[in-house]
Amino acid sequence: MSFKFSVHGHAYVYRHPGPGTDDIINRQSETFSQSVAKDLGVDDTFVYEDEHEGWKISRFIEGCEQLDYHNPEHVRQAMSLIRALHDSGAKSRWNFDVMGKARDILELLRAHACPMQPDYEQLNATMEKVDACVKSDRDEPCTTITT
Repeated sequence: MSFKFSVHGHAYVYRHPGPGTDDIINRQSETFSQSVAKDLGVDDTFVYEDEHEGWKISRFIEGCEQLDYHNPEHVRQAMSLIRALHDSGAKSRWNFDVMGKARDILELLRAHACPMQPDYEQLNATMEKVDACVKSDRDEPCTTITT
């Protein structure tokens, strides 16, 4: 659950973790990564996160658009930010298996009979192919920023 609030004319977003999110999100890793992203200038909205409880405060951005992975410009911008994190040299003590986590989340969604995105099957097939290519292309997983 998230909501917008204002203090001294500045707008913020408070995120309260939902039930079950602790099963899929490592809050210490998330807090670490958010701090690094802020320090690198990748995300200047981050204000604070409680790494034990999971609540977070961020600056509100008026007119912000949700990522549309069908929009090439959105994807280019997202990949540029990911590259900045990847190339930063920052080290994390946590590992993150993107596809493993996606499979865990999918299992939780199915267990709760949640609706899937209309193009889920096609997107998942593409993600599986990319994951297989990535794993076959390197000997060691990246040890830089992970959440």
